[in-house]
Amino acid sequence: VSTQSTWDTQTIIMGIGFFLFMAYAIVLGDRRDEICKTTPEMIEKRGFTTEIFDVKTQDGYLLKLFRIIVPGLEGMANKKPVAMQHGFLGSSDEFLEGGDMSLSVHLAKSGFDVWLLNTRGTRYGKNHTHLSIKSKEFWNFTFEEMGMYDMIANIDFIKKHTKYDKIAFIGFSQGNSKMFAAFSLAPNLIKDRINQIIAIAPIVKFDLLTNVYLIAFAKMRLGKMMEFLGFDEVLPTNDITCKIGGHFCYYFPLICKLFILVQGDWMPYFVSDEALPIFYSHYPGGTSAKAMDHILSLINLGGFYRYPHNNEKLVEYDLNNIQGVPISIICGENDLVSSPAAAQ
Repeated sequence: VSTQSTWDTQTIIMGIGFFLFMAYAIVLGDRRDEICKTTPEMIEKRGFTTEIFDVKTQDGYLLKLFRIIVPGLEGMANKKPVAMQHGFLGSSDEFLEGGDMSLSVHLAKSGFDVWLLNTRGTRYGKNHTHLSIKSKEFWNFTFEEMGMYDMIANIDFIKKHTKYDKIAFIGFSQGNSKMFAAFSLAPNLIKDRINQIIAIAPIVKFDLLTNVYLIAFAKMRLGKMMEFLGFDEVLPTNDITCKIGGHFCYYFPLICKLFILVQGDWMPYFVSDEALPIFYSHYPGGTSAKAMDHILSLINLGGFYRYPHNNEKLVEYDLNNIQGVPISIICGENDLVSSPAAAQ
């Protein structure tokens, strides 16, 4: 009798727990069908269509470039092209993870010609004209090459396709590092192509960084450690990792918000539970160990330096060269990586 009673009590408790969980899931909204979806699939989920292009860089990388097409606005005259560049360990997916609230969706509905860029090493940048993805040479790059080659190739393609002489650029996080690196090294390369830069949460200098987790990773030289262990590619996404990350964060959103805390936002409860599974089914999206070492080394150095290949002398990017193009900087007060003080 005692055993039966215990079993009944456990069953009731489990039943109540399941009911409460399902009620919670209904309230937060269910976007599980977007877990692991590609950029075109997420665009189509919003009721739009996608134009997909293959862009070849000067050094042979083949990148996917996506254009959002809004039904009914295809023939709209003077649609200004906007290029959106993703951040560290991201891809074009990140500009759609907010669903209908995504900036790319809002811009497209507002009549802008939205183009989503990708760089080498992401799920949309793992092809080359002659290098094998398994070769060390394929992964021999940092965010500087992403700016000088990938970003420029994408922008030139957009210019040629739209017949615009100059276009607007929106960068997120390390997407701005790519832009500012290229701008400092070749100012005219940017001024001849870009008429406006909107830098969201830019990463340039880390001298005011307060994120203890990133500081610890930098002190460990995590990127260099991965190279030493033989990993040329780090934190890639695949069919297995995206499903694990997405479904885990659907059922355990509070735990995933702790990951956001580690990444740099000390108020992660502002992040929508609905968007968490989508975000972590795409993030992290992979890069090279050298690119990781480059960005983390900037934390130790406190400045904006080029990567010292073969132990070369450190050379700082000359930010004084960044002139002639209007720049708007947007960052959050609670961002532990790109704070307003750091942006200034």
